[in-house]
Amino acid sequence: MVRQLISEKPAVGYAIAGGILVLAIALVFILGAEEEAGRDVSFLWFYDLNTKERFPVKRVHGSLDAPQPAPSGTLQADNGPLKKGDPAGVRLYLYACDSCDNEKFIGYLHTYTVSYRDAILDGTADPEKRAKNVFFKRESDTEWYSDEAPEKRAILTELPGKCPGKKLVRCEVNATKG
Repeated sequence: MVRQLISEKPAVGYAIAGGILVLAIALVFILGAEEEAGRDVSFLWFYDLNTKERFPVKRVHGSLDAPQPAPSGTLQADNGPLKKGDPAGVRLYLYACDSCDNEKFIGYLHTYTVSYRDAILDGTADPEKRAKNVFFKRESDTEWYSDEAPEKRAILTELPGKCPGKKLVRCEVNATKG
């Protein structure tokens, strides 16, 4: 019946298709606004290795790779894969139990070597070399662990245990609550 109506009157088909398109676009904007309500998803948390404080960094080109410049400047001493004079900001993953309105805690820190980060940015990074150039650690750890190290898996698997009986939630930068 609808097929016959559209064949007889193509304008009706165009009107229906246009209406569906307008509804789809409206739905995308409505759902996107709900997702971003109360937080600014264009910023990510970073950690200043010199001051041990967190700070937000604006996302560029949809991705943001560490290390990044930190408020304190460059590293004052070697720190694992990063050397004195490298940017002091590493990616920080912040968590809370049940809701980001609750007390937050640092799950782990993450960085690439400077050379691999630069290769990512200029599009020349070799994915097969990623595991040897990405590092993780707890805030309290003195060592950084490569992507291949069993300690990296331990860091990730212990996170849910920090919220016994509750849901572990990753918290992004919140424009109103930081």
